[in-house]
Amino acid sequence: MLWAEEELGIGNGENKWDVAWKKLIEILADKNIKLRKSEEKVVKTMMKANVGRINQQTYDVMLKKKLIKDKKIVQQSLLDSR
Repeated sequence: MLWAEEELGIGNGENKWDVAWKKLIEILADKNIKLRKSEEKVVKTMMKANVGRINQQTYDVMLKKKLIKDKKIVQQSLLDSR
């Protein structure tokens, strides 16, 4: 899900799930791993269970980047006003 979050950005609901699922299946296929139907259900549940954690990580990073950018702007403004 983190990959899909980075790839598609914030929002995009069901589309993000589809993209994340296809990417996961692609990664597993590259390793010659095929999930059974019962395993697919478990993996999808695990992916959805981690959405809160993924969102928190994503939004925390975005907030930190914004704070750093804002700090640089303020510092530059202070230097320019001298």
